[in-house]
Amino acid sequence: MDWTHRVLRCAVLHTLPDDDVLKDNAHQLCEFGHFLERQIDIFNALDHNRADALRIAHKTMHDGIRAISHQVFRGEPGNEADLIQFEQGQQELIEHLAHFKTAMAVRSSLS
Repeated sequence: MDWTHRVLRCAVLHTLPDDDVLKDNAHQLCEFGHFLERQIDIFNALDHNRADALRIAHKTMHDGIRAISHQVFRGEPGNEADLIQFEQGQQELIEHLAHFKTAMAVRSSLS
């Protein structure tokens, strides 16, 4: 959530976001990206396909906001398709995280 707030602040205040927004590998530079890579074995053990989908959703979200950021900071309006990409990626990321939260709760209750 902090990342999204920072991006919104940059858009409103017309300041340049950090590398975890603008770089092509921003999804690997952000705090969540670091967390995901450190914990990927746990996610894979719970549900390998969902772990892959989580990574894709995370990257999709970053790709969308990066495109929007470049447009906005050039003084151009953002592209609706990029906004939809960001929103869809964010929604999918949240859904995947909810899945993993439930999977972890079930696993711990069986122990």
